Amino acid sequence: PHVLKVGNQFVMYASADTNFSENIKIYRLVSSNGINWNLSPSSAVFEKSADPLAWDHKSTETPGVVFFNGLYYLFYIGYPITLTDSASYNVGYATSPDGITWTRQTPRLIPTDPHGAPNLDFNQYVVGEPAPVVFNNKIYLYFTAEGAHLSVNSTLFTIGLVTSTDGATWSAPQMVLSPDQAIYPRSTWLGYSTPHAVVLNNQMHLFFDVAKDPFKQEKFHHAVSTDGITGWTQDSTAIFDKSQIPWADDQINGPAVLLDGKNLYFWFGGQGNLGAFPNITMGIGLAICPL
Repeated sequence: PHVLKVGNQFVMYASADTNFSENIKIYRLVSSNGINWNLSPSSAVFEKSADPLAWDHKSTETPGVVFFNGLYYLFYIGYPITLTDSASYNVGYATSPDGITWTRQTPRLIPTDPHGAPNLDFNQYVVGEPAPVVFNNKIYLYFTAEGAHLSVNSTLFTIGLVTSTDGATWSAPQMVLSPDQAIYPRSTWLGYSTPHAVVLNNQMHLFFDVAKDPFKQEKFHHAVSTDGITGWTQDSTAIFDKSQIPWADDQINGPAVLLDGKNLYFWFGGQGNLGAFPNITMGIGLAICPL
């Protein structure tokens, strides 16, 4: 999920398919309280390209939306063949005057060399999970990346960043946050994924999941920076983990955080009960932190 507050309404963008068809589409939902939601409109607002040669011909998923300079910006993952081929993930975006009708834009994030020998680019193998936020009159677009890192003598999932002052021209990708090895050593943990960015008290806060090896997203963690790029302070412990979510005993991911009044809302995705496939539990949960 990704949630905005528009007037008195919460507006959520979330992705789903039907009967595990892998035709994942992006939907828009509205709520007056952040708990009870209705589709608005009733059908998907964004889906795969009709062009069979397009980079996002198979699916579009994992939306992140911001309002910037009079337009809504939707960032998403797309891929051409199957969701299991993470090397083919790209991050694209579209713009809209109303948050419902979208126009695709050309630039996109791509991995530098997903099928090559390790070259130590932090974003060589995978880019995905876009997390946009407006900060200092720019769009800061955080994302998950995987590459080889000498510091751990292995691959590692980290969080990268690109920025834009006009929504069209983007800075070069840079790595801004890597796992604290004292808390999440690479021997057990693959790294950080599904980031979400929110500005609180003029500081950048990142919320993200932590993935265990083999890939299972099991915990949520948090870090804060004054400029959104350097000097991150990472919490010493996780916010919570999947063992605290009975219906999501397999994975938790995709935090979406929003301050409304004195409450910090924390929506997240989860799945569980895999032994009952296809009747597994999948959904969006909510935790609230009074400030």
